[in-house]
Amino acid sequence: MRQIQEEEFKEVERKILEQQKQKEEEEKTNKEKEELETSMRLQKEEEEKKKLEHKEMTKKTKLQNLPPEPAADDQSAILIIFRLPNGDRLERRFSNNDKAQVKISLFVLN
Repeated sequence: MRQIQEEEFKEVERKILEQQKQKEEEEKTNKEKEELETSMRLQKEEEEKKKLEHKEMTKKTKLQNLPPEPAADDQSAILIIFRLPNGDRLERRFSNNDKAQVKISLFVLN
């Protein structure tokens, strides 16, 4: 009888150990999955940050390359106005001597 009880006790212990081991493996897997997701999220945020920085740098460079805006009373200047889909308006004066590419580059900035 005692031997049977000991065998049953050992069997219960074995099952408990197996369950604990399985639980530890699941926790380890979940932790690894969370770490991977965090790493991927951080990488994506870094990529977005780099894209934004590149866009800002490009915008800054283009703005620096624009010729100075002519005075409001300059008769040889033209005013270009764009209405954007969101209702905003972009306007700027250009000299008639400026190339169309320079004029358009202002509106590509936004």
